[in-house]
Amino acid sequence: MAYKVSSGERKLGDIINEDDVDTKIDFSSNQIDLQVGGNSRLDIQNLITFAGGLKLRAREITGNTNAMDDTDCVFFCNTQGGTVKIQLQAATAGRVIVVIDSAGNADNQAITLQSNGSEYINFSTADYAINGAETGLILMGTGIANAHWVIVGKFEPPP
Repeated sequence: MAYKVSSGERKLGDIINEDDVDTKIDFSSNQIDLQVGGNSRLDIQNLITFAGGLKLRAREITGNTNAMDDTDCVFFCNTQGGTVKIQLQAATAGRVIVVIDSAGNADNQAITLQSNGSEYINFSTADYAINGAETGLILMGTGIANAHWVIVGKFEPPP
């Protein structure tokens, strides 16, 4: 297939594969659905749903207490207005969450990951704080006693 290149904004409806009509990109109000074989494989809204029911959500959060739910996977934490706290839920083996301080000038604010009392964060039941602008953590749920959430990566801006 070869198509001419165009520039500027184009308004199109659904895009259907000319060689396989049940493979398409279905656009609707605030939603994009990639379909293969007539079945939804990736549904994008403010929540991403993969075939098989896996749901992931990235969200920006601010403020004191933010409860995590089973669809959260990436937290963009804006600490510019003050400390951000995230209440971790029970860890599921293999689940990965990423927590990022998205405020570029918030060196004196912290992101606190709160243990719910029985969940361990990096082998401790104490809350875990991230300090520093544009820093972040990657945590993975293990399902192992005394190591429910383990830090598997840490990142910060270059010096």
